[in-house]
Amino acid sequence: MKLAVIIPVSPYEPLETVLNSVRRIKNLDFDGMDVRIVYVVDTFDSNDERVKALKSFGVDVLVRNNTRGKRAGAINDAISYLSDFNPEYVAIFDVDSK
Repeated sequence: MKLAVIIPVSPYEPLETVLNSVRRIKNLDFDGMDVRIVYVVDTFDSNDERVKALKSFGVDVLVRNNTRGKRAGAINDAISYLSDFNPEYVAIFDVDSK
């Protein structure tokens, strides 16, 4: 079973919030599912430390240099990004979900 996990990140979310999020998501028990975790980071900084930190955790990072469509736009872009994965299920979390 394939599961896609999408977490939109606004340009104003601090690094610590993003780090807490990725640690929690990576600690979830996916019970043998084929899982792809995608953080969609909206940023105006080409050297965004949040992007570097997320990549170090081995998750997919989709960088958007705009806020087109805000959260909904980020989710739609992630779904397009995942088209080759073709998940059966999609879970969407807020970056500050616990």
